[in-house]
Amino acid sequence: MISKPTASLVEATNETIPCEKADAAAEPPSGETPVEIRPTRFGKGAFAKKPFKAGVRILQFHGRLYSKQEYLSKLDPVKCHFMQIGEDTFLGPSTSADNFVNHCCEPNAGLVIEKGKAYLIAVRDIYPEEELTFDYSTSMAEDHWEMDCACGASSCRGHIRDFKYLEPALQEKYIEMGIAPDFVIRSAGLKNPRDLFYAAAANQSLPPKRKRRAKTVVPLIHVAPAY
Repeated sequence: MISKPTASLVEATNETIPCEKADAAAEPPSGETPVEIRPTRFGKGAFAKKPFKAGVRILQFHGRLYSKQEYLSKLDPVKCHFMQIGEDTFLGPSTSADNFVNHCCEPNAGLVIEKGKAYLIAVRDIYPEEELTFDYSTSMAEDHWEMDCACGASSCRGHIRDFKYLEPALQEKYIEMGIAPDFVIRSAGLKNPRDLFYAAAANQSLPPKRKRRAKTVVPLIHVAPAY
């Protein structure tokens, strides 16, 4: 959950895969605590205590539900512990590890919302002792809170804003991975994003249309007969 005005460092060296192609429904056995809170250079973070395969559900985000109006009335710009999960729905702070999942511009996990509940899903294989991160922009469609980023990733954007401000290529990547909730996709004006992206790709692969040559019209000249 959004927790610090700066972000944590994590190295994403493994290939990421679309979450819908993996076992996104898999969960840790009941009673097991696979994540723990540890100090980081920015405060606290959530760390894996066990390995997670790509596509596995790591944890559920908890907290009281707030409307956007309620959220704005309680927001602390320096330490924001709220997370948006719908157009007018925000999760408040919790006391569990989900409250300390930090941001990274090259995350090893992603946000998935199913039936109004928010989950953290591994987007690549995660190993014990790794800090768990996701891209905060995939949960932002509010046009209000923003933060500076110092995650250290090679693709660090330096400043974290709403999903609609991401580069189209990054929007497409997150959508294809299945970690861009519907409400942030709609906020970017992408009603049918997959159709739009596929159409654009198809247009790029088509051979250029041949231009039709204009017909040359030669005027008829009437020549009078000689007498």
